[in-house]
Amino acid sequence: MTPLLATVISQVATKFVDHAADDEYNKSKKLLFPKKTYINQLVIVINEAIAEFEQADTRKYPSGKFPFYNSQVLFEELSKYVLLKTELSANLIASFQTNPHIAIPTEKELSSFYELLTAKIKSDSILKDLYINENFKVEIYNISEAITKLISATQDIQEKVTALIHNLNPSDKPVLVDNYLKRLEEDKLWKIIEANNVLLLTGLSFCGKSQTAKNLANRLVKNGYKYSSRSDVNEAERFLRNSTEPKVFILEDPFGHNSENTTNWRSVQELIRNLNSTSKLIVTSRLEILKSVNSTSNINECAIDGNSWNDLTSSDIGFLINAWNDLCKKKNIPDDCERLIATYLETQSLVENILQVGQLNHLSNIPLNDLKNKSIEELLHFARADAKEISLEIQKRGAKTCEIFTILGLGATTNIQITFNELGYILNKNKLQLSYIEREDKISIRGRRSNGSDYDKVQFPAYPDGLKIKSDYLKELSFLQKRGFIEISNKSIWFVHPTYREAARYLLLINTIETISIIDRTVKKLFSCLNPETIINCVKQFNFIYNNSKSLELQQSLRLHALKGMQRSMFPGVRDSCFTFLLLVIDDLQKNAKEKILNRLNWSF
Repeated sequence: MTPLLATVISQVATKFVDHAADDEYNKSKKLLFPKKTYINQLVIVINEAIAEFEQADTRKYPSGKFPFYNSQVLFEELSKYVLLKTELSANLIASFQTNPHIAIPTEKELSSFYELLTAKIKSDSILKDLYINENFKVEIYNISEAITKLISATQDIQEKVTALIHNLNPSDKPVLVDNYLKRLEEDKLWKIIEANNVLLLTGLSFCGKSQTAKNLANRLVKNGYKYSSRSDVNEAERFLRNSTEPKVFILEDPFGHNSENTTNWRSVQELIRNLNSTSKLIVTSRLEILKSVNSTSNINECAIDGNSWNDLTSSDIGFLINAWNDLCKKKNIPDDCERLIATYLETQSLVENILQVGQLNHLSNIPLNDLKNKSIEELLHFARADAKEISLEIQKRGAKTCEIFTILGLGATTNIQITFNELGYILNKNKLQLSYIEREDKISIRGRRSNGSDYDKVQFPAYPDGLKIKSDYLKELSFLQKRGFIEISNKSIWFVHPTYREAARYLLLINTIETISIIDRTVKKLFSCLNPETIINCVKQFNFIYNNSKSLELQQSLRLHALKGMQRSMFPGVRDSCFTFLLLVIDDLQKNAKEKILNRLNWSF
């Protein structure tokens, strides 16, 4: 093949790809299209077709003549045919006749060559894979709209389930720590929430934002308000939407806890702007996160629609000493420890050096023997322990503590609970998968015909009797509660502070065989439990684990669980969440999994 012909074939391939992209994609979507990859593979296929046709060609060519399939004219006319939809044979024969060195083909030879070329292009496995991959990338481009439609289709079901949970779950009211101490500024904050319906709370970690928010919300609940608390802006919008009854929602850390989430800023703005007059919204966020999101060092520049942030970082030494004294009396803190911390507080003038009320509470939950005969430096280290250090403490405690903390890290947050029934089900080694549909094509919701007769009535599954948590696991739950990491109320468990939840998430990144096995086993059981909110929260952890874990085995496990959840979960919200995660890791999926996801776009609920 001459260099000129090779150049022409490459140009033709480029025109084919450009034409295909113009037909299929708009300008924005074409940015996602890997044009070069397509062109290179198409050139290879065209050359293979030429070689195959040449091998089967028995025609004898006179001196000075060469076959039509080695001519520049053929491919120039081919591009016109595809792009301009012109007639082939007449134009092509006329074009061949302009070059005396081309052996003029018969119409049968032309037809045979085009049939061979078309067949090879359609059957090429690499081009097929590229087609699948690109369709997925375009679907990712459109995913917001697709997910919106899916959510809209299931919105009524989700709202009914949410309403049912709020009405039946007695723990859906603010739960304060036993040693909560009211702050002097709460009366001022109460006036703000009463007058504006919006209250924004910020401050350093452990300054008491969440507990203050809960105490204020509790006052509203006593006045007849319905309460909920989550970290998801969409959950807040659904709870508060179009309601005439009084409601209060605590939106906790919507911009992230350890790293900022800038995408939620505008969503929170819209939530505040659309808040109706019967609803109250309390938003909490760490001071450093707010400053990072807004690229400023001045908290006054972070206001949302005229609502300023109230900084709860405490510099009130009197309040902190009173809080510490109260904790020491309730928990019998050793005298030397009590004295050292009180003296330290009295001598501090810089806010960044002052122990916050949450840090004092954390210190008071350290086992008493570990507090005895410690220096002030050691006590301060205990009080200021971060998520990584707490994670190491859990690991040292033992395998069962790690397993419990891992389960909570996957399924619970500071405002999403795991019940004792759910925990017992997850820990149980039976093979039950309660919320999985036996076959994908059985996913449907059926009930009563209009004439009143029943048909295919679905009975909602229930946890079997006797799912008790064994005593050794109960012992570890008691330890975690005494350390102040978790709260237990009405047989439900949740994290007391976001830092403790972050400590559990660190356990998810340990790449030992034992940890990977625990995560795999936990996800398998958790995905089939009967609370969709718990499962969806677990799926939300997948992206964090997937992007931070170095274990290919664990990544594969998450993909398989998500694929199964997308296909067989009885809960629409779970299927949607799994689907969204799989789109994010689409490049790592096998071909058959990609095809299942494409088919998923055509599902109806």
